[in-house]
Amino acid sequence: MFPYIFMIKFLHLFLVFLISSCCLAHKTQKPIILFNGKNLDSWEGDTSLWRIEQGWILAAGDVSVRHSQNDFLCTRKDYKNYILDLDFKLEGDTGFVNSGVQVHSQRNKVSPLNEMVGYQVDMGRGYWASIYDETRRNSIIAKADQDIVKTILHEGDWNHYQIICSGRRIRILLNGVQTVDYTEPPNEYASQGKIGLQIHGGSRMKVSFKNIILTPLKPKHHA
Repeated sequence: MFPYIFMIKFLHLFLVFLISSCCLAHKTQKPIILFNGKNLDSWEGDTSLWRIEQGWILAAGDVSVRHSQNDFLCTRKDYKNYILDLDFKLEGDTGFVNSGVQVHSQRNKVSPLNEMVGYQVDMGRGYWASIYDETRRNSIIAKADQDIVKTILHEGDWNHYQIICSGRRIRILLNGVQTVDYTEPPNEYASQGKIGLQIHGGSRMKVSFKNIILTPLKPKHHA
């Protein structure tokens, strides 16, 4: 009796493991390295401002210079339904020290042309790990609890964002802790677009990005 019960339990556990493994295997597709640490071939923007240094993307680099306006580096391609992982470091203490990662976004086609239009996963004091609607609504549409953020943020050092975009749903994880789970109500806003990196105007700062990897989600696993 004992061997029989043991075998049944073993088969049950094996089937659970097998099903789980299959689900995980089919949840995502092959990761896409958006930045190879060597060049900006997959990106477009002002290369006098955005450049590569020590294997990562750097904007500015001289905290003694105040930037007059926002600027963005963005992917040449549009993407939808994915997990975006990246490391970032925000440095500076004068003016509005702020940056962000654009998702489901496009270059602005009207003035100001330096802007992007779409969702921004924000970076900066009071805005960390929240979603700002850049150019469109010009407001925070999903606010992270900044008291929680303070316990997980490495201020002035490298941090990690994982951004999960699935249909109209956007989730943010800062250093492995979820801060926002937002679903856009049905409207005309696109659930796809370019990915962008921002440096904010009106500050003396520099911002760096590295290890930028996009993992597409398969359609049947959209939220």
